[in-house]
Amino acid sequence: MSKLRHKSFKQILGENRIYLILACVFAVMSLIAPRFLTMTNVESILKLMSLYTLPAVGFTLVMLSGKLDLSIGSIVTLGGVITIGLQPEYGWTVSISSAILAGSLVGLFNGIFVAKVKVDSFIVTLASMIIVQGLVLKLCDGGTFTVQDFTLSNIIEKTVLCVFSPRILITIGLVLLFELLLKQTRPGRGFYAVGANPSMAWHAGLSVDRYVISAFVLSGLLSGLGGSLFSITINSAPPTMGATSLIIVVAATIIGGTSMSGGKGSVLKTMVAIFMLSTLFNGLSCMGAGYEIRQMASGIVLAAVIMYDAYLTVLKD
Repeated sequence: MSKLRHKSFKQILGENRIYLILACVFAVMSLIAPRFLTMTNVESILKLMSLYTLPAVGFTLVMLSGKLDLSIGSIVTLGGVITIGLQPEYGWTVSISSAILAGSLVGLFNGIFVAKVKVDSFIVTLASMIIVQGLVLKLCDGGTFTVQDFTLSNIIEKTVLCVFSPRILITIGLVLLFELLLKQTRPGRGFYAVGANPSMAWHAGLSVDRYVISAFVLSGLLSGLGGSLFSITINSAPPTMGATSLIIVVAATIIGGTSMSGGKGSVLKTMVAIFMLSTLFNGLSCMGAGYEIRQMASGIVLAAVIMYDAYLTVLKD
């Protein structure tokens, strides 16, 4: 009985490790990082988190389906460039809608080639990443688009609830919506079934190809929307805007417990993992650490989680 209880405790600990990691990182940074525990700094952490969260939700959906999407960083940049590039002539509504549509179309391209043409998702999304990067450089001619209308930026960045701005609230709301749909609805649970065992999912009556294509379309849509919102925040769209998105999103998704083989994961835990990494980056910045140190720290956390997963796998075997 004690062995079962011990096993149950380890299982609970493994499934909820991201909350423990977040608590440890936050506690350590609170003790050693200057000016870390201020309202302004916590708001900065949340704003950094919101940049990566929407693409990470889409990436998590793709990984739940047992696939990879390497194009999210390029789509983030594309969404920002389209939003800022079209805004002066067509306004915010058309420019944001166009960014979302463009991201969705890239996702549709990825999904069709993966599901219907049966090309490996790594190869397809690597190709689309390169294509979109080239398109972005062509659109902005290597420069940075800027906009002079700060109205929407002031609205979505204004603090309305303690440390929460509308952009942060929109991000958290979308994450909770997707978490609810994935865990509490039959179509949502289908993503887990398709990722865990495509053959059994097909025999159970699920359209595996449709789920895979939907995952990639949603990934592109959310990446385009994420890039659009961030470009509005900074009122510009540099061609390297989403350059670091892929690395951080992949790390956060794995640290949050999503299986690379599919069928297991949570968009909520992915968001918590991004908040943890944002806390780590911010705390190191408060201590004067450079970008390379922050990248090394995130790599160490990812390596530790992977080694812990490997340890659990050995114990099960």
